[in-house]
Amino acid sequence: MSVVVSFDLLRQIVLVTETDPGVRLEELTRQRQHIDEQIARVQAGDMPMLDGTAVRDRYQQFSATAREIGAGAAVRGGGLRQGWPAVTSCTGDIDTHGFAILNRLRRRFPHARSMLMDRATLLAHRDHWTTEPSPTTAVLDRLDPSESALYAELISDAHASSVRLEQERISFSVVEKAIAGRPGVVRVVGHGEGSG
Repeated sequence: MSVVVSFDLLRQIVLVTETDPGVRLEELTRQRQHIDEQIARVQAGDMPMLDGTAVRDRYQQFSATAREIGAGAAVRGGGLRQGWPAVTSCTGDIDTHGFAILNRLRRRFPHARSMLMDRATLLAHRDHWTTEPSPTTAVLDRLDPSESALYAELISDAHASSVRLEQERISFSVVEKAIAGRPGVVRVVGHGEGSG
């Protein structure tokens, strides 16, 4: 079954199936802080604009996604499980909350593998880093060893203070290479958060 899953939809699924009110409030507060930060930046006259290359990159992402939806080929899930698409691979922001969301996603999809949520991707996109407004230090017990190591590096500010690499800022060629030839991939299309 072909499935396109937006990261925003995955966040919604994780949030509305979360039974702990504290976790829900933490996520909603984080979202509000992110929106407040964006409003403050615009009010201060800080309105990042995409250059021609970045606009073409976003358009290529859009076009590729549209072709994949139309063709129903390159974007794949592994069928349905209890009415949910079986997520086999996913990507998200490389920041503490991105790993927290991945950790919660694995409650429903324990075999989901992260894609491009690794140290190499983070370091290759240093020019695209932003600051995570309110990093979490929650204990995440569903990350694999390399994810746990990177999460610990983010918490300890090993690379810089409160590093965030939004998935929308990862170059399209890197995404395309990661997806190419991977069977069972559910492509997580970003919701545009912070993509200037």
